[in-house]
Amino acid sequence: MSNDTTSTASAGTATSSRFLSVGGVVNFRELGGYPCDSVPPAPASNGSPDNASEAILWVGHSSIRPRFLFRSAQPSQITPAGIETLIRQLGIQAIFDFRSRTEIQLVATRYPDSLLEIPGTTRYSVPVFTEGDYSPASLVKRYGVSSDTATDSTSSKCAKPTGFVHAYEAIARSAAENGSFRKITDHIIQHPDRPILFHCTLGKDRTGVFAALLLSLCGVPNDTIVEDYAMTTEGFGVWREHLIQRLLQRKDAATREDAEFIIASHPESMKAFLEDVVATKFGDARNYFIQHCGLTEAEVDKLIRTLVIAN
Repeated sequence: MSNDTTSTASAGTATSSRFLSVGGVVNFRELGGYPCDSVPPAPASNGSPDNASEAILWVGHSSIRPRFLFRSAQPSQITPAGIETLIRQLGIQAIFDFRSRTEIQLVATRYPDSLLEIPGTTRYSVPVFTEGDYSPASLVKRYGVSSDTATDSTSSKCAKPTGFVHAYEAIARSAAENGSFRKITDHIIQHPDRPILFHCTLGKDRTGVFAALLLSLCGVPNDTIVEDYAMTTEGFGVWREHLIQRLLQRKDAATREDAEFIIASHPESMKAFLEDVVATKFGDARNYFIQHCGLTEAEVDKLIRTLVIAN
């Protein structure tokens, strides 16, 4: 596997040149630079910000801190040059792995030369689901996602792909219950000077949900989050055809169209997740991290201050 994927649009938007060439790792990109809406710190007991400096921090334009948050597909086939890029150029020493034990064993069986521990880094196992295969193909089977639900043939409007939305809600709830997402936010809070990489199998679903929740917490507009999520469709680069053929060979997809649907990041899926789950069921991303993941108000404020910079 190799990663030659790049994007050439202007910086600071969802179509930025975010894809980074890290040998052997596909769909590797950063979240820094996205513009944020004003996100004031939570008020103290007297109804005002804890101190004046915090209030000033959020005045004016702000954005996600650059070169700090990175997401990707599994780095099991990373090359020596890729390791050099990861550590020397990007400064990543902490890697958070959302995959289950089952998925890791499958990779080791299919690719005997795969790496689990990358030299020079610390791998933190934070499985969203402890056992079972939760790759995109398996999510489609588990939650009844079908390419027939991707669009509404009787209307020009996109129908909500409920299967993926249910899957993403299950991801968010399971990660909150087992502490998966909490372990990463704690690390960020405790080590604000250490860039991190988080990934699942393809860097699409579990990775996409966590990225969306972090970005939403920091005030990144929904449209931008949706665009970032949708970038995964192009993020596979030359590996895309390999994924399609593998799905067809293993009968995980009946047709090429089905295979393409399985590995694609459909914008309407993330849009519905943000609107119907994060906003409606959780209240908002801040409430999700506090009420479901167990962070305190102060911890959430510190997390935001670590991830957001004033422009």
